Amino acid sequence: RDHAGVGTFYDPFAAQKIFDDYPELEIIPVFFPAFFYCRKCLTYTNPKACPHGDDAKEQISGTKLRQMIDEGKSPSEFILRPEVSKVILEYPHPFVD
Repeated sequence: RDHAGVGTFYDPFAAQKIFDDYPELEIIPVFFPAFFYCRKCLTYTNPKACPHGDDAKEQISGTKLRQMIDEGKSPSEFILRPEVSKVILEYPHPFVD
């Protein structure tokens, strides 16, 4: 997953593919599929463990979380506990120093 935060500049899997360019490092990375919240399983899971369709899957997005908080909205409980949301939402600009 792309954590660089520069939009579509990098391929989403560039952080994994770069290991192919440096075999001399002798590092064997372990890659995991992206996790999501399943509304039917009621837990965080991944495609290998969850049999449900896309309609039950909720992707986790830090960008969406920050946007909701900036708009004064409380995120779903599976993303952020209500008591934590309450404290964060008390600040007028929680993501600014």
